[in-house]
Amino acid sequence: DTKQFDKLIRMYSRSKLPEKEVALVIIGRGEKENYLKSIINELKLNDHVHLIGFQDNPYKYFAKAKFLVLTSLFEGLPMVLLESLAAGTPVIAWDCPTGPSEIIEHENNGLLIENQNEDKFIEAMNTFLINDQLYQNCKRHTVDSIKKFDLEQIGREWLQLLNNDQ
Repeated sequence: DTKQFDKLIRMYSRSKLPEKEVALVIIGRGEKENYLKSIINELKLNDHVHLIGFQDNPYKYFAKAKFLVLTSLFEGLPMVLLESLAAGTPVIAWDCPTGPSEIIEHENNGLLIENQNEDKFIEAMNTFLINDQLYQNCKRHTVDSIKKFDLEQIGREWLQLLNNDQ
């Protein structure tokens, strides 16, 4: 399971988020949905973890979220990170082999966590609750941090590269 939602739910249960009434909302559908529901029941998180299925417009959820977490084993260019940052929402993700490190500037627009280090990931989620100065700094830089992914900007850079090559 590349998304590792089961691991996310378990890490969430060990964090301060449930006691602070910060819900975990998981968007999307998959064949592991019943398995995830059983974990939620086992950990008595029914009031805190919500599986809302596929959403045509996930942007409204990103905009309301305190932060977005990405627990994938690997990613190409994770659009969900760009969408979250575009909505002004900081992100927390593993530093998996490709993807997140291209987007996340650690402690500037989110937190990039040692790959598969669950304790560090839990610590990061707690940090965004406790350290408001760091959280606000990351939130302040979200939108500007993704300008380099703007299609017009990428086009200008390619033109400049091609013109310099002549």
